[in-house]
Amino acid sequence: MSTFSVPNNQKQIRQVNRGDTFGELWATFNIDLTSSPRKIKVSKKLSRILDETFLNNDDIQSIIVHDGFYYVVTIGQVFKCSADDDPTDSANWTEIATLGLEDLGFETDAVSFLGLILISLGTDIMSWDGSTKDDDWWTVTVSGTALTASKPHIMHVHRGGQETLFVTDSNKIRYYNATAGHSTITLDDFFTACCVTSGVSAVWVGTYTEVGDAAYVYEIYVGEQLDSVPVARNAYKVDGRAVLSIEVIDNIPYIVTEKGTVQSFNGAGFSPVAYFPFAYGNNDIEGVRAGLVQDTSISRPIHPKGMKPRNRSLLIAINTEEGVAGSDPVDERTPSGVWEFNVDTGVLNHRQSLTSASTQYGYQRQRRSGPLFVADNRYTTLLVAGETGLDEIGLFGESDETPQGYIITPEIESETVRDTFEKAVIKARTLAEDERIVLKYMTEKDVNFPQYNDIVWLNATQFNTTDTSFANVSVGDEIEITEGYRAGYIAHITDIEGTTTRTVTISESIGFLNETSRVRVLNWTLIDQEYITADGEVKSIGVGEPKAWIKYKVQMTGDIELRQFISKGNSKEEL
Repeated sequence: MSTFSVPNNQKQIRQVNRGDTFGELWATFNIDLTSSPRKIKVSKKLSRILDETFLNNDDIQSIIVHDGFYYVVTIGQVFKCSADDDPTDSANWTEIATLGLEDLGFETDAVSFLGLILISLGTDIMSWDGSTKDDDWWTVTVSGTALTASKPHIMHVHRGGQETLFVTDSNKIRYYNATAGHSTITLDDFFTACCVTSGVSAVWVGTYTEVGDAAYVYEIYVGEQLDSVPVARNAYKVDGRAVLSIEVIDNIPYIVTEKGTVQSFNGAGFSPVAYFPFAYGNNDIEGVRAGLVQDTSISRPIHPKGMKPRNRSLLIAINTEEGVAGSDPVDERTPSGVWEFNVDTGVLNHRQSLTSASTQYGYQRQRRSGPLFVADNRYTTLLVAGETGLDEIGLFGESDETPQGYIITPEIESETVRDTFEKAVIKARTLAEDERIVLKYMTEKDVNFPQYNDIVWLNATQFNTTDTSFANVSVGDEIEITEGYRAGYIAHITDIEGTTTRTVTISESIGFLNETSRVRVLNWTLIDQEYITADGEVKSIGVGEPKAWIKYKVQMTGDIELRQFISKGNSKEEL
């Protein structure tokens, strides 16, 4: 008899992100594994607060708190919301129209420093005290050297000892404090400094390179010099051409590279501690490839300030679009959105996707990345910026709208030649009337899947597609909307008619006349027994497939708390 359980018999829930057979989870979407340890919850929905109209189609470059206000800085404007108000309510946000920020651009970042808001510009840093701005604060007021145009000017304030402002400037790392004045560390011309953080005493700066084989992380101590020249104490080579973001937990720096690895400092260098699922593939991810790394922070997969610590986790906002214009996610198991890496369990899983409308459960692919801010207030855990569909720019925060997520198990091997996987057991908190859990399984790998198709809706349950690859699709297959109208919804095909233009009927009421979506098709088999309110805390569902292996997808709609999933199989065919 073969038995598979999530959590396992040691109460672990592991998403290894390598291969088909390791751990308890093969993939996740909109899943919270940390707020209730040893249980699986559907994460709160990330809904759009400020849209492209409100933001005048300007991408968000920075999110900060200063003097009792949240601030959002775009490439053209600044908006604020009182920290006493709900930042997830768009009515609480107002534009600071008096700033006249014509010099804002894709180099821009913002920090709070010495009672001022500092906003980096193309070649300068502007200051603002709430009433008066100084466009030349960096070059004139504090006599700094003009910054390099068209390069990211990411700022960070190191608060150990004298508060010191750091700013990245092409192959230079500049820092300033009121006592010691200005210092500049010059790197090799091949490197661009792009992200900064600090621990107790050291400041850590990540870089990217377009022509070298690897980027470096620099360890810097304020005031350290060699022959009267400011220097970094150490430089550590990393596995990747770009350090996308860097943060510190317990005085240990963590980085993420474009190769899909989370790496931590071990005292002698950076070594991998977790992998995104695409890490073992051979695809480029949008914004970083040999010979071309995008200088625009929002065009790289993770914004320099797109990773932030929260308790014992790192929250990471990532755009996983493949490095080809208009492409799909780089890997079917790596949807865009906010991922969570827990430093205690070592688990990296998809936590939340972005939604640009209330009639969505989340985008699998984004157009741009954005900064992330941990708010941790009664309204939302986080605020995050990004762009979902074309021109769907926004600021996103948690809402009480109905969420949907799913887990996928790894392949569960039969103990002999074939097992009859006769039963699956779901244990969950008793569902509310509008909540549901749907179970489906897969026992064969189809070489045609996954495939992606563009569709045009005819009505709630039908769409047309002219994609020739749809010839490989059969009645019963699953469609998951990866972007566009009703992004995140899932249904199964009940009928296909036509050849050149195919009219497809599905099991759920989703569509609307002339709306467009992009769908992913997979050969999941739906088990026609839903877990509903009347089932209480446990439900057994028959499967009955004699196969060499099986894997399950547990789709959950609503505020679901899954206690355990069990698969039971008996030997069908011995050697």
